[in-house]
Amino acid sequence: MSNQPPPVIAGVHVEHYVVRPRTVRRARRTSLFANGVEVGTVPRLAIGRSFGDRGVTVLHCSARWNVVGVAGGYVSVRDAKANVERVYPGLAPHWVRGKTSAAQARRFWRSLGPEWSSCSRAWYEIERMVGRRSVHLCEKCINVFHDALRNGAA
Repeated sequence: MSNQPPPVIAGVHVEHYVVRPRTVRRARRTSLFANGVEVGTVPRLAIGRSFGDRGVTVLHCSARWNVVGVAGGYVSVRDAKANVERVYPGLAPHWVRGKTSAAQARRFWRSLGPEWSSCSRAWYEIERMVGRRSVHLCEKCINVFHDALRNGAA
């Protein structure tokens, strides 16, 4: 099991991460809940931004970097770290800067699924699609093609 997270977790480009040392304990409860249950102490945390979003998100993760809870809406990485520090005092010196640029993270994220044949949008930008073998069409392209056929456009 790697201590380093993937470049992208749940659509968030990992800019900073921490593997919580056993000596750093959770000092207080939070208002972070998942499925009606408070998210307890987690072994790993990641901070980053979703693609196309300027807000900063904190991902509370399991030992395998699976997301257990999400806290968002921070203005900066500094604000996010300060909030995490209130919950886990002593964690501040253990943060590690992620090693991938935003462009590298986007390429990684796009590589996890197909790219659409006509508009080149990535799989995570699509709500619905039709696809077979190497051709994939998203709902927006299908609507454009349908309108063109209906209106007699070439």
